[in-house]
Amino acid sequence: MTHAPTPWNMPARMTYTIADAQGRVITSMRTGRDVSPEEAISNAHFIIAAVNAHEELLAALEELLEWEISMAGLGHPRLHKARAAIAKAKQI
Repeated sequence: MTHAPTPWNMPARMTYTIADAQGRVITSMRTGRDVSPEEAISNAHFIIAAVNAHEELLAALEELLEWEISMAGLGHPRLHKARAAIAKAKQI
């Protein structure tokens, strides 16, 4: 199954809502005793930024990993971190 199309956004008329590129509601952020309205909006913006940057960041890291392998070889410790981050990002 694939996720909803990006970019995701927060429709102006629906303050705590995250919608996909087609305007379909993905989720609504809750407020209450533990989460202030400001924190709910910040959380929504954080989720939207992460989702919208995901593919581009993953592609850039994969490209850098290929370059680093060509320069440093397969066993450099930085490569293990990059591979782990790529694997984690692809677990969706």
